[in-house]
Amino acid sequence: MEAPEDAYISEAEHHEESNLLAIQSAKALYLYDMSSWELRRTVENPTEINFSLEMCFSKDGTKLAVSHSEGMEEKGGMFSVYDIEADRLETYPCKADYVMELCFAEGDTIAVASGDTTGDALYGLN
Repeated sequence: MEAPEDAYISEAEHHEESNLLAIQSAKALYLYDMSSWELRRTVENPTEINFSLEMCFSKDGTKLAVSHSEGMEEKGGMFSVYDIEADRLETYPCKADYVMELCFAEGDTIAVASGDTTGDALYGLN
C-alpha cells in the first residue's frame, strides 16, 4: 500500500464488514481494499474548504461522511457525504462553524456536534 502523494494524512477510518480503509487528506479521500491493500478509489475535494479531522462510515459501509473546517467562520460549516456505490460526493451546509464530530444515526441522518450550543443538530440527507 502506497501513501497518498498529495499531503498530510489527517484521519483514517476502517469499516470492518466491507474491509474498506478510508484515508483523508485536506484535498482528497482515498479508499483502500484491505484484503488486497489496493487503492480502490480517490475522491477529490470539490470545495476550497479543506476536509477536516472527522469522518465516519455508515453502518452498512455504503457511505462515508467527512467534515470540512478551515475558513469556515465566514462561510458557515459544512460536511460532505460520499456514496461509495454511486461514486458521488455531495456537500451539505450545517449550523456549526467547526464540526467537532459527526456520525451516522438511523437511516440517512447524520448527527453533527460543533463544540458549542449553536451547531449541534441532526441532518437528513434526503
